[in-house]
Amino acid sequence: MAGVPPADPWRRIYLALRANDPSNDLLCPHPKYFSLTRFDEPLALQPPDFGSEVFYAGRDIGSATKAGPIGPCDYIISTPALAQTEKGQALAAVLAGSATLWELVRTPDLVVLKAGRNPKVSR
Repeated sequence: MAGVPPADPWRRIYLALRANDPSNDLLCPHPKYFSLTRFDEPLALQPPDFGSEVFYAGRDIGSATKAGPIGPCDYIISTPALAQTEKGQALAAVLAGSATLWELVRTPDLVVLKAGRNPKVSR
C-alpha cells in the first residue's frame, strides 16, 4: 500500500537514510553500518546489489575500538534510549574517533549518527 511505512524498523531506517542523505548514493554506493543494538535483519540495510557491510559494534569498547574510526561513508545505528546511555555514547565516540558525531536521521525505533561535519549546520 502506497504511503505506508514498512513494518521492519531496520528497513524503515534504511529508507529514511536514503531519503535524507541522497548525495551519498553517488559518493558512497556501499556504506558500512555499525549497529550498537542487536538486530536480526542485516539484509534490510542492503541496497539491491547487496554491496554494503553491516557490523554489530555494541558488545564493548574494545571491539568498537578495533572497528573504528568510521569513515565518511559509514553510519552508526542505535536506539534512541541506548544513544542516551553512557555505554551508547562511549561506543559511538570510539567509533567516531576524533570526528564530531551528529544525528542524521531518526525513526521511532532507531537513530542514525554520522561522523564529520554536519552540512545542515552553517559555520
